[in-house]
Parts: sequence; C-alpha cells; structure tokens
Amino acid sequence: MKATTKIKLRSKNFPVIEYTPGDDVWIIELKREGKKPFSFDVSEELTGDKQAMTRVASALDMLDEMEKAALGYIKSTARDRCHPEHKTVRDYFAFHREETEKMTRGGSSQLFRPEKQPARYTADHLALERLASALNKERTAQIFLMDFTIDSLYSNNLLVVLFDNNFTPRSLSMES
Repeated sequence: MKATTKIKLRSKNFPVIEYTPGDDVWIIELKREGKKPFSFDVSEELTGDKQAMTRVASALDMLDEMEKAALGYIKSTARDRCHPEHKTVRDYFAFHREETEKMTRGGSSQLFRPEKQPARYTADHLALERLASALNKERTAQIFLMDFTIDSLYSNNLLVVLFDNNFTPRSLSMES
C-alpha cells in the first residue's frame, strides 16, 4: 500500500485546503466571507504538477477578481450582438425567464416565490457555483472554469466561463 502525502495548497485566502498529488480535489462547499459557498475541484492530472497547483492557489486568491472578470465578459457578450457567443448568453437568460413564467403560472413549488423574481434576468443575478481547474481538450494547457447559476435550487443550468492559465476569460458555454 502506497503512502499518501497530503500537501497544503498555498492559498492565502483558503489556507486549510490540502490535496494528495495524483488525486482529484473535490470540495463540495467552500465558504467565503459574505458570499454564497461554491464548489471547487481540480483534475488529478494537475495535482502532481507544482506549477499547476501554484496557479490553482493563485486562482483562489484572485477569486473575486476572476469572478468580476467573468461577469464582465458575460455582460459584454450580452451587449455585443455580433459576438459569436451572444446567442448563448441570450438563450441562457431567456430560458430562465421562461422557466420563471411557467412556475409563476403553475404555482409548481412552495419554495418558489414569484414576487421575488425579477422581470428580466441579467448577469447581475448570477452567482458563482463552482471553480475548477483541468487540462484543455487538447490536454496541452491548464484552464480554469467558473460555473454561474441564477438559482441552483430551481435549475441546474449553468453559464460556464473558461479562463486560460493567465486568468483571462476566453469563452463561455451553457451547460446543464
């Protein structure tokens, strides 16, 4: 049986995170002051690479800046009708508007409060659901993903922003 050595992730904002090289990191609920908790995960392919894990720690320490950049990217994409991802953002918010209307008409949930739902959803209604780091599709570079949701209690649809390893938003997608 091999010995497992836990290593502390060198994050100033989340100093208690430990990981085992070669194993995935999965934290279901990472708490941060004054904001909704989020989940955090790192692919096993990265946990054995010190440089990659240093970038992961940096991402956690720059979480607020990355979140602001991601929301800015979403907002600018929503405004720019010529942006190749404009339809993705438009469809995401349209889906939530339609779901809200259905729930309001049907009264389908005691938890759902139509009077608290906005007439129109925007990027300002999004909350960080998850921060992740993995290898890109080509398996040649580290990437970061931020998943956003309007309300995970009512929907599992996410707006996902992909960052390069320099913490720059590069693309987005809608996932479920």
